[in-house]
Amino acid sequence: RPLPQPASLTGPSGRATLRVRHRKASVTPMYLTMNRFKVRPGREADFEAVWTARDSQLPQVPGFVSFHLMKGARKDDHVLYLSHTLWASEAAFTAWTKSEAFRSAHRGAGGHGDIYLGPPELEIFSSVQHIGT
Repeated sequence: RPLPQPASLTGPSGRATLRVRHRKASVTPMYLTMNRFKVRPGREADFEAVWTARDSQLPQVPGFVSFHLMKGARKDDHVLYLSHTLWASEAAFTAWTKSEAFRSAHRGAGGHGDIYLGPPELEIFSSVQHIGT
């Protein structure tokens, strides 16, 4: 079903008119990878320092779109964080996981186990619908 677009408020005569343009929703190939991290209370600053100090090398990786590190709600036993990486395709993500850039970005990742309640939980999603620019 077409999605409404911003309306034009003036017509060629200069009088106020309302004309709505429609365009179809599209499926833009996107691939989202998310890791959920359960961080021990009081260790949030340590966790954030590990992530913000690392050389992710993502901007140079073909097919990389964007990355976000998100902080969620505090629970009794942990603070939830998500790493949210958007890729142009599954193939781009798979190539990244097999690259030297991936190995370099994850070097030493196991050295901070005391920050976490357990290992990260990887979740992967492919795009069904895209609305936006």
